[in-house]
Amino acid sequence: MTTLRYRLFESLLRLTRADRIIRKTLDGKAARSESCPKGLKKRAERVDINGQTVWVIHPKSGPGEAAYVHFHGGAYVLGLMSLHFGLAAQLSERAGMSVVLPDYPLAPKAQVEEITLFADQVFNYTAKHWNSVKIGGGSAGGNLAMALALHRKNNSFSQPEHILLMSPWLDLEMSHPANDGPSNEVCFADATDLRAAAQLYAGDMPVTDPRVSPTFADLSGLAPISIFTGDVDLLHTDILVFAEKAKSAGVLSKLAIFGEMGHIFMLYPTPDRESALIEMSDILRA
Repeated sequence: MTTLRYRLFESLLRLTRADRIIRKTLDGKAARSESCPKGLKKRAERVDINGQTVWVIHPKSGPGEAAYVHFHGGAYVLGLMSLHFGLAAQLSERAGMSVVLPDYPLAPKAQVEEITLFADQVFNYTAKHWNSVKIGGGSAGGNLAMALALHRKNNSFSQPEHILLMSPWLDLEMSHPANDGPSNEVCFADATDLRAAAQLYAGDMPVTDPRVSPTFADLSGLAPISIFTGDVDLLHTDILVFAEKAKSAGVLSKLAIFGEMGHIFMLYPTPDRESALIEMSDILRA
C-alpha cells in the first residue's frame, strides 16, 4: 500500500494539473529546463558539450571513480526539472559515483538522429573521464538510453557496462489497448499526448522504426538491462513486452515490478521509492 506522503504528492500533481504539462508543449514550444537547485551547487559541475549544458552531480565526498549517465524523462519535449536533479543526487550519494545529467536538445527543434548523436557525445565525454560507465534513464530518458546503446552496437562502438531503465517509454506507437484503458494513475500525460509528442520526436521516421521505438529493435549484443516499473504505470504493459524481448535476447538482467506504483515513481520524494533506490544503487555500484 502506498504511503500517505505518496498519496499527498499525487494530490498535489492533480491540483497543479501535471497531466497537462506535455500538452502545453505540443504547439512546438518545448519547456525550458530548470537550473540546478542551490542545495546541490557545491556537488555539481557544469560542462558544455556541443552547446548543450551537461550537469555532473558528484557524491558529497567528491568525484566518484565510476560514472552513470542519466537521461531525464519528459516525452522529449520537457527539459530538466528539480525532481530529476533530486533523483540524480540520491543515486550519486548512494552508489558513490558521479551522475552525468545531460540537458539534451528537445523536439521539435531536434529529432531522433540529432538527439541520439548528442547522447553519444555525452557518452564519449564520460568514457574519457571515467573508466567505468553505466547509462540509463526514466520514461523518455529510458528510450534515449536504449537508442544510444543500439546506436553504439550498430556502429561497433563499445557498450556501457549496464543499462538501467526506469518506467521506460519504449514503444512510441503505443498501440496496445491497455494504453488507452481507464486508469487512476497520476501521470504527466495521457496516451494521446504522448503519441503527439512521439511524432514531434520521430519527425519523418515512422514511430515503429527501431531507432525511435527500441521495442522493435534487435536487442542481442547489448549490455545487461535492468528495468524498474510500477504495476499501475501507464506504460506497464509495453514495458513487459519489451522485457520479454530483452529476456529472449539474453540481455535482461533484472525486472523489478513495484505494486501500486505509477509512472516514474522513483522521482517522487516519498518513502515509497526507498526500496527501488536501494536496488538501483546496488546495480550502479556493482
